[in-house]
Amino acid sequence: MRVSFNASLFLFASCALAHPAYLAGFVSERDAPEAPALDILAREPDDYGVFKQPGPNDIRGPCPGLNTLSNHGYLNRDGRNIGIGSIISKMDEFLGIGSDFGLVQVVGAGFRGAFKTTSSGLVLESYDVLTESHNNIEHDASFTRTDLGLGGSAAVNATLVEQMLSFSTDKVNLSPQDIAQARHVRIADTFNNNPTFTMEQKQTDALWREAALIRLVVGDKDTGNVRLDWLRSWFMDEKLPFHLGWQPHKLGGGVVDNIRHTNEFRDMEKEINAQTGDNFPITF
Repeated sequence: MRVSFNASLFLFASCALAHPAYLAGFVSERDAPEAPALDILAREPDDYGVFKQPGPNDIRGPCPGLNTLSNHGYLNRDGRNIGIGSIISKMDEFLGIGSDFGLVQVVGAGFRGAFKTTSSGLVLESYDVLTESHNNIEHDASFTRTDLGLGGSAAVNATLVEQMLSFSTDKVNLSPQDIAQARHVRIADTFNNNPTFTMEQKQTDALWREAALIRLVVGDKDTGNVRLDWLRSWFMDEKLPFHLGWQPHKLGGGVVDNIRHTNEFRDMEKEINAQTGDNFPITF
């Protein structure tokens, strides 16, 4: 597993050592030693890694990444009581999202009330919490979800996914420029149809970061091009495209890469916004 600790991880580790209950929640299920006294580290089930559609009592939320990890059993299939350590380590191992950036994400979610403290550490009580965190974690103008003000954001909107894929200029890949064009049109859709839409810094940062994560998880490391079949599998079916030849990146995908790609998508939207004359009143 890739190790990409930075100063923020060091600070978090320092805090965790001062508060052992938090550290217990951060320990990886796979790497931690057995601790019979705590009895919180479940062994991997026989169907670990096998893709399954969620059952009628399973919860899914607005994040394709977490949903996908649960659909494969890397995170709890029922979408409940998921430790922050599991989220960080599984995003690293199976999405190629560096543990430093994963830590930033979950700490940010924690500050917004997404996690609860239990005897075994910090856990995400259920994906419902993410669905209910409008304009904090969940956001409008998603590539995969209907705006909350237009009907809800938990389920995949197949029309939106296909709309995004349609921006491929070669009908094989989405280039970073294609993704930027799709991003702009999705913003326009929301501005034109959602009267409750707000687009302040917190929301716009989420939009550029969403585009950056697509590139980091399923994009070519050199060109940034994203295969349509890989992205359709991930976003439409919430299934990791192992069956199509994809493998998670073993290097990169951390905070530095995410900031760089996030800024690139922000700059491209500025140009498109000015060129089209739309001039949406959004905060860059």
